[in-house]
Amino acid sequence: CLDAKDLSSGDGSVRRLRVMPFRYLEDVAIADLAFEAESESLEGLFEDAAMALFEAMANTATLRAAGKRRIVVRADTVEDLLYKFLSEVVYLKDAEALLFKNVDVAITVNGGYTLVGEGEYDVVDPSRQELRMDVKAVTYHMFRVEKRDGSWVCTVVVDV
Repeated sequence: CLDAKDLSSGDGSVRRLRVMPFRYLEDVAIADLAFEAESESLEGLFEDAAMALFEAMANTATLRAAGKRRIVVRADTVEDLLYKFLSEVVYLKDAEALLFKNVDVAITVNGGYTLVGEGEYDVVDPSRQELRMDVKAVTYHMFRVEKRDGSWVCTVVVDV
C-alpha cells in the first residue's frame, strides 16, 4: 500500500496524500494489471477495488467532478457482483467516455446481491487529465473475493 505523505507544492501549500487501500501486484501476467484490495466491510472492498481500477485508468486527482452517475448491478454471488460492477465501470469509460473520481457503494442481500453505487465522474479530456492505462476488460484470471481473518479481500486482473 502507498503511505500517506505530506507533499509541498510550488505555491507553498502542503497537501496530504491518502493511504491507498489497494496494492498493485507485480509479475502476474503480461499485458495485464493485477491488484489486491482489502477492507473490513464488503462495501468498502468494492469501493477500494473500484479506486484501484479508477487509478489504473487515470490520476483521479486530475479529474473534475462533472457530474454524478448511479450504477446498479445484481448477481447471485459476491464474486459475480464485483465482476459486473468493475466491468460496468470499464463499459462506461468506453461507451460514454466517463472516468470516475470516487464511488460510494451500498450492497443489499435478498435472494441474491444488489449493488447501488454513486460516483463523481469526469468526461475523458487528455488535454487536462493524466491518463494512464486503457483498461479493456476485467478478467476471470485469478479473480477471487473472500473473507480472510475478519476482512474482505479480492484479487482482480484486468486486460490493458
